[in-house]
Amino acid sequence: MRPGTMMPYESREESISSCSAAVTSVAWDPGKKIVFHAIAAFPPGGSPRLKAISFGIDYDSTKFVIAARGTCADSEIPGIGWPAAGTGTSQYWTTGTQTGTLTECYWFAGYAYSEQEEDSASVALIPHPLQHGVFVDDAFPAAVDTIAGYGRLGFGCGGSAPLPDSGGQDFVSVILVMKEQAPIAQLNQELMSVSTITEG
Repeated sequence: MRPGTMMPYESREESISSCSAAVTSVAWDPGKKIVFHAIAAFPPGGSPRLKAISFGIDYDSTKFVIAARGTCADSEIPGIGWPAAGTGTSQYWTTGTQTGTLTECYWFAGYAYSEQEEDSASVALIPHPLQHGVFVDDAFPAAVDTIAGYGRLGFGCGGSAPLPDSGGQDFVSVILVMKEQAPIAQLNQELMSVSTITEG
C-alpha cells in the first residue's frame, strides 16, 4: 500500500466547497487529536491541471506534535526529517492530473500540548526549503506556478486561509483545514498503525 492510499483520514468527509468554508482555528484543547488537510486552491473559474506540488511546514515543536501523516497523491518524495518543523515534501500524481479548484494533497494528525492550562499554538504551511512552494502541471515542458499564499491552522488562536479569488487569476495557494477531531485515547492504536505505514 502506498502512503496516503485509503488511509483512515483521507477524504473521510466531503471536501470543502470553497476557501471561505475552511475551518482554520480550533479551541485550545490538549486532550484532542486534530486531523487536518493541506488543500491546493486555485481561482474559481480556472482550469487547473495539477500534476505535482511541493511545500513545507512550520510549527513550535515544544507545543505541537504531528503523530501521523500521509500524502493524498500517488507518490511522495519527503525531504530529510519530514515532517519536522522547517522541512518540506513533494508529491505527484501518476494516475491522473488533478483538475479541481480545490484538491486535497496531504493529511496530518496531531495535537497541541502545554504545561499551562491556557496556551496557543499554530501549524503553518511554508515554501519547501529546497524546492520552494510550487504547483506543476502536466504540460511539456511543464508550467510551474509559485504558490502565493500559505494557510495556517490555529490552536487557541486565529488561523488563515488565503483566498485565490482575492489575488486574481495568477494567485494560487495551499491552505490547512480541520476535518475532524477525536479524543487521543480513542485514536492511539489507529495512529500507531498509520505511523508505521507512512514511515515505512
